[in-house]
Amino acid sequence: MKPKTELPVFNPTSRVQLAGGCIEVHELKWPDALSFFNKLRDQAKGLVNDKGEICMDANKLMEAIGDNVELAAWLVEKSTGMDAQWIEQRSLSEMLDIITAALEVNIGIIASKIKNVKSRLVSATAGELPPKSSPTSQPSAT
Repeated sequence: MKPKTELPVFNPTSRVQLAGGCIEVHELKWPDALSFFNKLRDQAKGLVNDKGEICMDANKLMEAIGDNVELAAWLVEKSTGMDAQWIEQRSLSEMLDIITAALEVNIGIIASKIKNVKSRLVSATAGELPPKSSPTSQPSAT
């Protein structure tokens, strides 16, 4: 079943319906969130060459897939509070729904916060920016 995400202001939670009941997916704790994003960054670095282009090396792609499976299991464990034994009992579709919900909750928080900060900065600086000077304009005497 498709996860239903509710993103309240604090402690966003998503409920995912499974064959044996409902599971709640929570926002990561700060140390876990830092670890998650560091792992994502490290994985992305392995797929990009020195020019910033995505490498299509088969060995690197297979390694990234393996790393992502481990990262997904870690994310499910941390965001649900369930252990590895519980995770091993889930079906593919259940795991995909839980992973989707965990990503929606945790990546969604960052995306919404970035948008909020951008909006606040734009509002705070509206009308307060000095006028742009053109290359031919004289400097102000003030």
